[in-house]
Order: sequence, then C-alpha cells, then structure tokens
Amino acid sequence: FEGQRVSFIVEASDPNNTTPQLTLDQKPLGSTFLDRNNGVAFFDWPTQIGQAGRYPLTFRASDGALSVARTSVLTIRVRNDSDGDGMDDDWERA
Repeated sequence: FEGQRVSFIVEASDPNNTTPQLTLDQKPLGSTFLDRNNGVAFFDWPTQIGQAGRYPLTFRASDGALSVARTSVLTIRVRNDSDGDGMDDDWERA
C-alpha cells in the first residue's frame, strides 16, 4: 500500500562462475537499488501517499559476456483500497 516500505533482494548467478553486475532500469521516484557486487542487490522503496499504481521493474544481470533481463510488475495500492478494485473501502462498506 502507498505510504509503506517495499524492500526485497535480487539475486543472479552466472554459468561461467563470474560475478554479474546487477542493475535496475528506471527506478521509481524515491527508491534505491544497491548492487553488492557479489550477485546480490537490494531494492528499497519507502513509498509515499500518491504513488499508487503499477510499476514495471526491469532488472539486468551482466558479466560483460553474458547478460539477461527480467521484468516484474510491482503494484502499489491506495491505502484505503484493500481489494484493489479502485474504490475506497469506506464507500464499499456504506
């Protein structure tokens, strides 16, 4: 929900045993992505009110010779819309 923190770990390994560099295309406003240079990175985003929406996040791993990209969609919901239907919960209970 907007106004709450979203944090997770991103991991990648390489078939030729080199350490991949991890990157994130177009970070959401206020988020951080920290590559630990060991195949592990951390995403952290203390979301703010007004940031509800769908955010496609494209993560990339590359060792310079091999690379891969994966996209996931992160959905941040309005604080008062627990079922995600776009209608405020208070209206649904009335």
